[in-house]
Amino acid sequence: MNKLLLICMCLLVGGAIVGGLMVIGGPKQARLAREDKQRISDLRILRSHLMCIGHPRKPLPQTLTDDAYCPSTRHSLYDILASGDPASGAPYVYRRFSDTAFEVCTTLALNSQKARKAAFDQGNIALPADDTLCFIGERAVSIE
Repeated sequence: MNKLLLICMCLLVGGAIVGGLMVIGGPKQARLAREDKQRISDLRILRSHLMCIGHPRKPLPQTLTDDAYCPSTRHSLYDILASGDPASGAPYVYRRFSDTAFEVCTTLALNSQKARKAAFDQGNIALPADDTLCFIGERAVSIE
């Protein structure tokens, strides 16, 4: 009787562990989710930096490496530009559409729809492809 109870408990615990891993996705899924979270955070910092340096009288930089100073994001920006994507090390994509409009993009490892829901500023996000997430920025032009 005790042997049967021990076997049932072991099967129950083993089943709970396997079921939990199936629901959560395991360590690989957690790593990919952490990388996507870092990518989204990096894009937010890049977007904030570009909005800051995008003074109404000053056009946006041609590339992300153009030296422009924004006191609130300077340190973080250089870390992001130096390290790039957390998994591949590839630089983030920056597209300058005009003196006032831009987007910064990355390729996500997991579902971009879930990432979009996780991002707080949904009005500034575009999903051009299934695995691509872009933060969009457009500065207001000052009237002088």
